[in-house]
Amino acid sequence: MSASRCLTIAGSDSGGGAGIQADLKTFQVFGCFGMSAITALTAQNTKGVAEVFAATPDFVAKQIEVVVTDIGVDAAKTGMLFSAEIIRAVVREVRRLSIRPLVVDPVMVASSGDRLLRQDAVTALRDELLPLATVVTPNVAEAEVLAGFAIDDARSLERAARAIASFGAEWVVLKGGDRVVPGLSTEDESVDWVYGQGEAFSLRGRRLPGVWHGTGCTFSAAIIRAVVREVRRLSIRPLVVDPVMVASSGDRLLRQDAVTALRDELLPLATVVTPNVAEAEVLAGFAIDDARSLERAARAIASFGAEWVVLKGGDRVVPGLSTEDESVDWVYGQGEAFSLRGRRLPGVWHGTGCTFSAAICALLARGNDVATSLREAKLFVQGALEHAERIGTGAQPVNQWWTRDEFAPPVRSR
Repeated sequence: MSASRCLTIAGSDSGGGAGIQADLKTFQVFGCFGMSAITALTAQNTKGVAEVFAATPDFVAKQIEVVVTDIGVDAAKTGMLFSAEIIRAVVREVRRLSIRPLVVDPVMVASSGDRLLRQDAVTALRDELLPLATVVTPNVAEAEVLAGFAIDDARSLERAARAIASFGAEWVVLKGGDRVVPGLSTEDESVDWVYGQGEAFSLRGRRLPGVWHGTGCTFSAAIIRAVVREVRRLSIRPLVVDPVMVASSGDRLLRQDAVTALRDELLPLATVVTPNVAEAEVLAGFAIDDARSLERAARAIASFGAEWVVLKGGDRVVPGLSTEDESVDWVYGQGEAFSLRGRRLPGVWHGTGCTFSAAICALLARGNDVATSLREAKLFVQGALEHAERIGTGAQPVNQWWTRDEFAPPVRSR
């Protein structure tokens, strides 16, 4: 059996509770391989959205195209689409690439009641995207916008579901969690109303107290300095820095002013910094061609202020330290120096550095000491590599979910 491939086309929630973050977590829980096309970046937390930076429609379309034509897609969903122009770009790609089934979460009204979409975007969503939807999942406030009238009882809610279905969606799930609807739900029970394909029925659940977030969607020098300011201001500790600055192709991803800002301003705040060999050469300022120069580079990077340096050796064989069959990371800090060793796997890999640093961060957050966190993170990444399935035709992603289910189904090939 193969794991299904699911694509989310939505905004990014920096707070991790909604948007693509909630979608990808949900896909993973259900054993699916999650992919994303980001429509907008948000600066938000549990209290609200502070700022939004939208992607261009062409960039949204390109994300959809490259994912679907390489990896393939078995189902897709949309979330916050931001503008009429982005909605139309999504519609074009859904049509061109024959993406089905499609779930449309018509994110247009915030929990505060504020409208998130202008009227032209609402019109584009209703008239152009809904006709392509297998399922559309508005809450009561969004259903009122789409249907064009107020919902104040069970009868008007059912009429709104029929009105929304008339725009072309096969199924409408009118979610009642945001409001008590007289004659349908109560203070103790939340009811969603489902309408489509000649059927109508309710989905009932216990209403929980509180305000909920994410239920619907279950680098320049200046940026680095902004991060530094916030880390200092909010006293964020521990801090893991993955200094992403050199692509696997060898191309530099950061200008020199950004490298300088990272080295001189961010590294002094780091609990752990995790450069690969190429990045360590940039930070240390000299070539690494054997075990001795690698150890010297680790010490040089530590001198900028990071408590621990984990110099990752997966991108290159270092004579005198690692081999074609064994990958070795060198750890230096707090008067200690030791190696983390693992079997070197063939192929070109994608996301190993992100996964490693994220694992260290999670382990530190759970109260582990640094040395333990590093060793456990190394084991986790090694397992994620060894349990990975081939996805697409280029650099391969690792399987972060391997510890949850060692026998998880592989991802379908196209």
